[in-house]
Amino acid sequence: MAAHMDRNRLSLVGTTVAAASVGFLAGVLTAPRAGRRTRRRLGRRLEGQRDEWVRRGRHAASDLAGDVGGRFEDARQAVSDAAEELSERLEDARDAAVHAFRR
Repeated sequence: MAAHMDRNRLSLVGTTVAAASVGFLAGVLTAPRAGRRTRRRLGRRLEGQRDEWVRRGRHAASDLAGDVGGRFEDARQAVSDAAEELSERLEDARDAAVHAFRR
């Protein structure tokens, strides 16, 4: 389920990048201003967009790290529970063997 969510998040990021790229190209091709002014203006906009992409990327990475950390903790707990149960069963088996031997 989480892998599906990860793919959806990556798909959303990919779609965002593609849409921004198309918008950028459309802006360059239809710009009514002089080249230098247009480049400066687009540069400022791209810096702002870059900062937003970096923020979103960091947020997605943080979410993913939290998800991985949660899964690791779940697995650690499952192993710990299994080890405790095995220990209890071995102790019960040992007690049963001692009891049977004493008869």
